[in-house]
Amino acid sequence: KRRVAEVFARELLGCAEPLPLDSHPDFALLDAQADASIEVVRAFLERTHRTSARGGRRVFLIDHAESLNASGFNALLKDVEEPRPGVTFLFVAAQPEALPATLRSRIVPLALREVPQEELRSWAETHLHVDASWVAEAVGRPGLLVRRADSPDWWMVYQRHAQQFLEAYTKPDPGALIAALEEKKKAIENAEHPESTW
Repeated sequence: KRRVAEVFARELLGCAEPLPLDSHPDFALLDAQADASIEVVRAFLERTHRTSARGGRRVFLIDHAESLNASGFNALLKDVEEPRPGVTFLFVAAQPEALPATLRSRIVPLALREVPQEELRSWAETHLHVDASWVAEAVGRPGLLVRRADSPDWWMVYQRHAQQFLEAYTKPDPGALIAALEEKKKAIENAEHPESTW
């Protein structure tokens, strides 16, 4: 979802690859999962009050939007309700139903479904040059394929934890599942960025 939003942002801004999107002066990103404090949200919205650096459109992307708290949503509401000329807000949410109804009523939803296997296989072969077996394991999620290609170590840990959960789930003793969850919790706590890892 994030990649789709970034492609859309590039189109709106006329920012072609390989130029990094986050260095474009008229683009701002708020990752609400990493930090959704009211101070961060207000600093993010402060940029909407400025004029365009390049005289065109400005794009404000909120990733993991469902992670915002009530104060963050309230701060966003006025700017989303009456956006300044040339400002586009893009919300990415894994759980759009968690967004307040007042906010959902003011945005146009775009639901992303699983990508059909054949289409995903063709894209993966052309763009990622990965083994065909990876496509089936991605269960229609191109973002999972990209992350696996970019971070092979992450994938190994992901698989190990998934296997532990599966094995624990099939046992009659709930202690095995609790132990698997505890190990996953420790791995998250020891990560470089625990909040975004979670």
